[in-house]
Amino acid sequence: MRCHSLAFLLSFVVLGTGLGCLSNSDNSGSADASAPDLTPATPDLRPVALDTVAPDAPLSPDAAADSLTVLDVSIATDASVAADSPISPDSFSLDLGLAGEDLGAPDQGGKDTGGDTASPADAASPADTASPADAASPADAAFDPGPTVPIVVNSGNTATFNLGDGKWQRFSFPVEAGQIYAISELSGIERGYVSAQSTVSPTNFTYQTDATAGTLIFAASSTGTYYIAVAVVGGGASGSFQVADGGRLLPLGATSLTLTAPNAEDYYFFHFAVAAGKGYHLKVAGPIQPEVAMAVSARAERSNSGQFSFSDYGIGGSLSFDKDITAPMVAASLSGFYYFYLNVTGDMNLTVTISELP
Repeated sequence: MRCHSLAFLLSFVVLGTGLGCLSNSDNSGSADASAPDLTPATPDLRPVALDTVAPDAPLSPDAAADSLTVLDVSIATDASVAADSPISPDSFSLDLGLAGEDLGAPDQGGKDTGGDTASPADAASPADTASPADAASPADAAFDPGPTVPIVVNSGNTATFNLGDGKWQRFSFPVEAGQIYAISELSGIERGYVSAQSTVSPTNFTYQTDATAGTLIFAASSTGTYYIAVAVVGGGASGSFQVADGGRLLPLGATSLTLTAPNAEDYYFFHFAVAAGKGYHLKVAGPIQPEVAMAVSARAERSNSGQFSFSDYGIGGSLSFDKDITAPMVAASLSGFYYFYLNVTGDMNLTVTISELP
């Protein structure tokens, strides 16, 4: 009986030992695991600890934007040490671009820069600094009109030109202060430009001939030399023109004159002011001999013979002369003056009386 009890006890011990070994092999992950078994679990817990930072400290939208800006500025400032930074090349390039935007690129480039600094449109243009009326154009500056040709005043159409399209030639003539001068005829594609300056040109002038009538009447402001540039535009042209003066100015009323004839046949030219719609009476009194010739004209131009180119009428014989100048004759004047000449063959004293017709 005692032997059986001892055998039973030994069997129970053996059985318990076997069950203990079986439990160790099947339950390695239980809470009964030994300390060495916990070592490999430690690396697995580190990312969990890092992942829980964001939920514990969430960033507001404004704070996130501020953080991005600070990061970008730091990168833009530290770009020189980018090679030593742990940031990857890809992330560095992206952040640097954002920093460029945050640092105010619109204020430093693009269209805004054009508004802050002088642009070609802000610079003075040729149109702002020199207009055709103020100075000679490049074409004028490059063109040489050749030597200035002197003109004999009252010699008729003795000034000649032969010009190609866009070319011009310069002439000169003497003037007296206060005297009126008539230039004709430069019409069609021909034009005359007048100045007291020797640099006169189609873009540098004081007076110019009328585009329709081709004439110019002006009063000289000073005694000296005036210049005229004759230009042709629209084709080549050749022709001639003249410069004539108005003769001596006479007032309304009676004027005593002393005329001489050193060349045995001399012409004296006169002009007087007229009003539109008015007619005038002209009386010339003096000795019967020698005979005198007279002609009247609404224009000052002379023929090559020295007489009027556009005479209204002429008379000759012994003095006195009493002649009317009618309103229609006056209306043909282009200058506000009317003209007449006296041709004498000997010295004489006479009186010229000019009166307005009733």
